[in-house]
Amino acid sequence: MELPKQKEENHIAKVEGPEAMRELASWRAREYVKYEKDRQWYVVFFVFLAIMVGLSIWPMKNILMAFTFILAAAIYLLYSKKEPREIDIKILESGLQVDDTFYDFEELKSFWIFYNNPPSDAYLSIKRKSKYLPTLEIPIEDYDPVAIREVLIEKLKEKKQNEELSNIITRILKI
Repeated sequence: MELPKQKEENHIAKVEGPEAMRELASWRAREYVKYEKDRQWYVVFFVFLAIMVGLSIWPMKNILMAFTFILAAAIYLLYSKKEPREIDIKILESGLQVDDTFYDFEELKSFWIFYNNPPSDAYLSIKRKSKYLPTLEIPIEDYDPVAIREVLIEKLKEKKQNEELSNIITRILKI
């Protein structure tokens, strides 16, 4: 039996050949968290929209801005009706595959798992080596986060991250 070729680079063992695609963990999750919105949420949303449109028209006399607020609200409401699709997530010997996109471990810097309430909102956050590329945020849902951590700790550095402000706002406003 021939062993896979490996070379050390940046503390990550480069795996080549068929061994590189060996699956270490996999799960399915929704593409994003869809929050349930009650009647009160919609009342607050439309009151806020009315205030923004009113301020655009009356003191600022900017019809285009008012139209932009209305258009953005309509697009958001239409988009929010769409159900999130299920995506496949795989941790492979050589990297991470999220649906059809592959991320080589050599391109990734560190990871952290955020546990939120409810636990189904837990997600895996992966920083990339490039400062110009966004952090990967991968939903965990019902899969065991400890099992994910045990696999990833062998491949990436675990580094505590602060939750991004946009994620906190999204969760609080249920958008």
